[in-house]
This record gives sequence, structure tokens and C-alpha cells, in this order.
Amino acid sequence: MRTNFLLIIIIALAALSGYAQDEQGLPASGPQEPQTESMTGRVDSIDWVGGTISMNGMTFSVPDGVKVVKGGSDIGFANLSVKDPVSITYYRDPSGALKVKNIFVYYGGDFPV
Repeated sequence: MRTNFLLIIIIALAALSGYAQDEQGLPASGPQEPQTESMTGRVDSIDWVGGTISMNGMTFSVPDGVKVVKGGSDIGFANLSVKDPVSITYYRDPSGALKVKNIFVYYGGDFPV
């Protein structure tokens, strides 16, 4: 009886060990978070309809639902203004486009630049 139980455990473990492998037999890594970068500066332009923001000569796509935080509260993308001092965390999508992950708006003299 104990031998049958151990045999079942060994077969189950052998089956599971092959489950998490990719087509080349390597362990599957799953979806990976894109590497993020940050930039601080003042907003040069905003396209609310197109969902983009420009800063320091770079244009970023702002996906729906991106957090825009000012004073600890989410103020939303529609409440950004040109010349606002911000810090943007962004990443490059597979096509090379710059996508915003979040925006922090400085206020009350806490702008580092």
C-alpha cells in the first residue's frame, strides 16, 4: 500500500515538473513586467483626446486608468496642466512606444528641479 502511494507521488511530481516548461524545455518564466524608467520635468504639452503628454522633447502615450497623483490623491489625467512639474514613470512597449505607468505631480515647493 505504501509503495503504491509513493509511486503515485513520484508520477505526479514527474508530470508537474514538465508542466512549467516552454517549448525548448526551459523553465517557463511567465509574463514579465517591462523595465521602467523615470523622468522629472515640466509638462510641455498635453493631448487629452489622443492620450499623450510631452515633456523634455519626448512624447508619452497615457493609457486609460493611469494614476496621476498630486498631494496623495489620484487627480486623473484630465486635471494635468501644461507647465505642471511632474515625475513620470514609463516603459517601452514591444513596438518601442513610450507608455506612462504613473505620473506624480509636484506641488507646494517640493519640485526638485
